[in-house]
Amino acid sequence: MLKAFFGSNSEALQIMHAALTGYDRQLMVDILCGTASIMPLTESEAKIAAEHMSSRSYRQGEILIEEASRTRLDYMLWILEGEATFEALAGGGMSKPVIVRVLGPGSEVGTMSMFDGEPRALRGAANTPLRCAMLTRIQLKAMCEQYPQVGVKLMAVICLNFAMTLRELTTKFKVHVRLNNALNAELMVKDAARFQPDDLL
Repeated sequence: MLKAFFGSNSEALQIMHAALTGYDRQLMVDILCGTASIMPLTESEAKIAAEHMSSRSYRQGEILIEEASRTRLDYMLWILEGEATFEALAGGGMSKPVIVRVLGPGSEVGTMSMFDGEPRALRGAANTPLRCAMLTRIQLKAMCEQYPQVGVKLMAVICLNFAMTLRELTTKFKVHVRLNNALNAELMVKDAARFQPDDLL
């Protein structure tokens, strides 16, 4: 994972993106300062982090990330304004994708691939016009070199938010398992009721 993140062969975004506007920079500062963390960023530290980010916009219906994509994995996003839906391909002959999450302002997008360099796990599309703050590996690496304390704290915030997401999805998975077990038990009872001893005569 570290090689994917810090290695010299890391993919770099070739397109230059504009810096965040003053308004969007303040939104990003509010997001970073509003995250409960074991190492919370101060306002001045959050401003330094926001200054290392770029602006990224999406039209309604535009794809943010594509499931299984192996290109342009070296960045993550924070949604500043708007809403996006994230889906997983159902597979198994089912053509309709499964909605996993709907995310709005303050949400992180693309964290896993940003750090481990593996293909995108979900497909994300903008439900509304989106404004986002983008952080690339190169930008984060530069921040860590120039402002190591800010870089470490920012990564702690990113990891905390990712852990919260995993816990939420784990809770949903457990509910799904319980519902599936209950449904299977009900089907077994119905099957047993249809199979009577008289059927053997």
